[in-house]
Amino acid sequence: MNSKIDAGLELISALGAVELKPIEIRDLLYNLISNDYRTIDKILETAQKEKLLQRTEKTFIITPEASNLEFEKPRIVKQEERTACRFCRKKLSTGYYVVFKSHTHGPYGSSCIRKIYLDHLL
Repeated sequence: MNSKIDAGLELISALGAVELKPIEIRDLLYNLISNDYRTIDKILETAQKEKLLQRTEKTFIITPEASNLEFEKPRIVKQEERTACRFCRKKLSTGYYVVFKSHTHGPYGSSCIRKIYLDHLL
């Protein structure tokens, strides 16, 4: 399976929200996994096939307990470094990374990590 699709499934399985609007889950996948909308659509299709997501008329209901897939919860790691935020491109002296078992995403600034809905993660 494609590594971006695996990373997207891993992200969805780690969501602490019970349900999200389509724009919220798409923004989350766009900002953390891929800016290719076809990849995002494939992630959402695969998540529905694996029963990680259930699509209703207005929302996606997250159902990770229904899946046979097992993923570890992500960690957020802070690192002192001179770099640029992946989200807003501002210069950083401290970067925050979202670390999954299969991938590490970042760096992000302290305000941008909140903007990309990481409060949805467990």
